[in-house]
Amino acid sequence: MWIAPPALSPSLQLHRLRARLFLMHDRSDSYVPYTESRRLAEGAVGARLVRHSEFALFQHVTPGGDLTLRSLVPELGKLWWHLQAVLREVL
Repeated sequence: MWIAPPALSPSLQLHRLRARLFLMHDRSDSYVPYTESRRLAEGAVGARLVRHSEFALFQHVTPGGDLTLRSLVPELGKLWWHLQAVLREVL
């Protein structure tokens, strides 16, 4: 697993962020640990952080994993909830 050096972390640039922030991350991401998104969300408290969602739907950005229908339905619900918030923001 590759871990970004601290100097590459977007959390170092949060003070420059002017846009509202929507974070999505998969807990099974083998490239970027989901804890990095949690850390970014913690640093973006206030009006900048709109939504932070964690999923068990993907393997990095590709849908995958061993999801049963019982576990897939709640994950798709979370994805819909997240995407609906993004669309409300931009439309």
